[in-house]
Amino acid sequence: MGAPKTRKKTRPSGLDPKQVFIIQSLTREEIAEKVNSIAETEGWDIPKLQDNDPRLTDEFCKDYCDGLDSGICDADEVVDAQYQYERGCVASEFGIDLDDEDPE
Repeated sequence: MGAPKTRKKTRPSGLDPKQVFIIQSLTREEIAEKVNSIAETEGWDIPKLQDNDPRLTDEFCKDYCDGLDSGICDADEVVDAQYQYERGCVASEFGIDLDDEDPE
């Protein structure tokens, strides 16, 4: 049958070092749902947010998302899981055998 074909990795020239890769996105509608859920869980008596609620300003939504990002970075198990995933991606890309290494 023959040896399996290996994919040759090519490196395109002219890669944009400022290119952005989005790992999470939230819409105003999703933020409204999350805020409503928090208010309900906490028993806060505030009017429910609609997806077009004027309280969902750009500033509020950006602050909300920044807070989520900060919270994720502060959670040790999430940071460790992310590091292990990134470590595996790098090892795979550069042909590093992780079986012989201690990740700690």
